[in-house]
Amino acid sequence: MLCVLVGMACAAGGLGVGLATSDAPTDGDLPELGFAQTDEDLPPGVDLEELGLEPESTRLIATIEGATFYLGLQGNQAPGIRTLCLLEFPDGSEELDSVSCAGGSDDRLEGAVFVSHDQSTVFVVGDSAAVNSPLIPDADPIPISESVTAFRP
Repeated sequence: MLCVLVGMACAAGGLGVGLATSDAPTDGDLPELGFAQTDEDLPPGVDLEELGLEPESTRLIATIEGATFYLGLQGNQAPGIRTLCLLEFPDGSEELDSVSCAGGSDDRLEGAVFVSHDQSTVFVVGDSAAVNSPLIPDADPIPISESVTAFRP
């Protein structure tokens, strides 16, 4: 299993549950969003607006053992609410496998723990050492990007 931690919210099998943290990054604090979006950051064959995602916010974060993962932000759902999502595609496919989202308040991304559809990878966004989640396996962290860490048992 590979686990990727994004802040302090948890999503498994496309379902997300938020967990609060006092030092969570704001969307502007996610280094991945500080770089200009490239063509490779756009998920293939998906209407991002239909998913409620801001098209300019998606970033490719990893391709791991048969799956490609992107981060993206949903627009404000209500004043002061931001939602971070993980999109998963089977490698080489334009068919979306799953979307997991977790949100925060006051324009702060509470962070999230996302589990891949096949439960082989856990992704953590933010400070993975500060996250206490039963979804994170006892495994060495694998740096994916500046703010995303993966775990695989």
